[in-house]
Amino acid sequence: MDITQAMEILEDTEVMILKGDKIKVKVALYELFNAAKKQIPWKPVKRMYVDNNELKCPMCGETVGFKEYGVFYEYCIQCGQKMFWGG
Repeated sequence: MDITQAMEILEDTEVMILKGDKIKVKVALYELFNAAKKQIPWKPVKRMYVDNNELKCPMCGETVGFKEYGVFYEYCIQCGQKMFWGG
């Protein structure tokens, strides 16, 4: 289920519950909760290597920046987690 499907289900929550389809509502709420969690910025994790200073996503470990080159992603390209680059 993607975020759009979850939102469609929740728009019809009252109808879904009356039909007895509470599982779909629970799954939709879970998906929306996870999507909302990814909008809370997290600081990247530093990984030191010989050639560069890679910064990794704290959720999945994907590279989200290279300090040496001044490259920083706003969101993780693997899991979609928002990054916090402030002090």
